[in-house]
Amino acid sequence: MNRKTLALPALMGLLAPVLAACGTTPGARDGGSATVVGTTDRFVVDSGTPAPFDPAFAYDTGARNVLRQTVQTLTHVPRGGGRPVPEAASRCEFTDSRSEGYRCVLRDGLTFAGGRPVTAEDVTFSIERVPDITSDSGTAALLSTVDTVEARSEKEIVFHLSAPDAAFPYELSTPVAGILSRDACEVDRLREGFQVDGSGPYTMAAETDGGRLVRAVFTENEAGVATPVKLTLHHTTDHYGSGTAKEFAALRDQLNATDLFSMAVKGAEWPEYRPAQKRGDCAVYGLGWFLDFPDPDDYLAPLLDEDDFLNTPYVSAAARNQLIPESRRKADRSAAALPFARFRDIVATDVPVLPLWQGKRYVAARSDVNGVEWTLNASSDLQLRELERGTA
Repeated sequence: MNRKTLALPALMGLLAPVLAACGTTPGARDGGSATVVGTTDRFVVDSGTPAPFDPAFAYDTGARNVLRQTVQTLTHVPRGGGRPVPEAASRCEFTDSRSEGYRCVLRDGLTFAGGRPVTAEDVTFSIERVPDITSDSGTAALLSTVDTVEARSEKEIVFHLSAPDAAFPYELSTPVAGILSRDACEVDRLREGFQVDGSGPYTMAAETDGGRLVRAVFTENEAGVATPVKLTLHHTTDHYGSGTAKEFAALRDQLNATDLFSMAVKGAEWPEYRPAQKRGDCAVYGLGWFLDFPDPDDYLAPLLDEDDFLNTPYVSAAARNQLIPESRRKADRSAAALPFARFRDIVATDVPVLPLWQGKRYVAARSDVNGVEWTLNASSDLQLRELERGTA
């Protein structure tokens, strides 16, 4: 993949924070001319602004625009607005119903611009240095409810808040919570000058003149997953009908057509397949689900709660400890829509399961049999007592 370069000339002396796109030159992705973006923001290093692009100091729109390109946060607000979604994290969630604990797990494969992997310790370092530095810019107030933060593993971070803070996912999406390498800066001192780097989409090279930034060149960081990704789709050959093999063959062909995957398909009879799936032998597998009762709870809890049907290693603390219990306290089932919607968002983000198609069940009967229309109830249970002999 070729690098993409953006050039940001700083137009000095103008005060309005306006960005103007100056056009895209064909061939920029192939090593040709860069895309040039002009800004009226003024960036200087002086006694009042010693480190314009340090997340522990930066608290103006212009500096934050630079940080958004170079430094990642655990969460971010998606295009069009709405609740924050994971960015550097693969998932984030409150761990209690009072919004006093928050847990994030880092995505796989994250690296800083220099190539070193991003770890949970880098996150805790970056968060802890903000109050340790105590700059007078005011940006530290965004993390004022953080009491302690701990790295429980290479990828897991847990925030303990000093008071309930339902807005914490939003606060965590701001540049003050940007992730820095603990090897590249100090815990109790701001960085010098226009230094800025992280695990974001670009690295920035600053061109200066007497303490003023006159041009910033952003170069695209190269990272990603080697393609095609090789995977095997597992399915049972005898439990859900003869169409299963054709369905999985269609999935294989669709995925392989993207050139992002190299998929194979493997089938096994149910007595062999189900134990292998429960042991975790199948990375990607298919199962059918028939409702126990007609309520949204039955589409979620049996699959993702403790002791679930899938025997999956995936755990969402927010779903198990907060959303499922909250939804079950709603006697008016329509009032459970909010926790179910939040549960849906978690599933859509983490994708522990992916609904692909919905099948139908049929009952065939002779013309002299009555009650066929009542034979299957809302859960598709067979009700033989509804059948009776009629006249042909």
